[in-house]
Amino acid sequence: MTGEAWNGIVEERAWYPRSWVDEAARQGAVIRQVTAGIPLRVVYYGTQAMLMYYGDVPTAIEGHVGLTDYEIARMPPPDGARVGHGLKATVPYLRSRQVDLAFSFRVVQPLTRMTEVDLGQGVKARLLVYRPAVVEALRARGAVVPDMPAYLDAYIADIDTFDDAKVAEDLAVFRPFYFVPSGDRDREQAFEDRLARGRGLDAAPGRPPGP
Repeated sequence: MTGEAWNGIVEERAWYPRSWVDEAARQGAVIRQVTAGIPLRVVYYGTQAMLMYYGDVPTAIEGHVGLTDYEIARMPPPDGARVGHGLKATVPYLRSRQVDLAFSFRVVQPLTRMTEVDLGQGVKARLLVYRPAVVEALRARGAVVPDMPAYLDAYIADIDTFDDAKVAEDLAVFRPFYFVPSGDRDREQAFEDRLARGRGLDAAPGRPPGP
């Protein structure tokens, strides 16, 4: 079969340009070097399978069709989806599996300053959960990972300048991303105490949003 599709089915080896495979091999070598021995969990999508092959991470969950995951594979497919396509794991589900990263290779990821991880040499990923042991291990290998505790300390220092709605909204973001996987109850308690006080002050302009 050539690189053309037949009833939604293709020959994978002929479908992807050689340049994609070469780039996956390059980025995969970086991933393998930076993450070797770290209990990393990642999610990958479709064309990223080649990246996972070269990256050789310990746990890789295919998030579109469930090739490596029982629950995703048994999701009902959307109407009109190609054979073997169309499913998609939710972020809450991936977090329940303690998935650390989603790599950006061939996928447009919503990277923010509190979720972007830079492994070097152009290899970037989105942080889904902040597990301190994994974060510190990645930093020790030279990866640039946001300092969530420092970010939260700055936030908490100004927390009384934010209104109740903002604090509640940001806590709902921080809790599954950081507080639950890190077990950082002291900083989480600061948010809960602020909401309990219920002062309802207006948010100061220009303050950083949640990740």
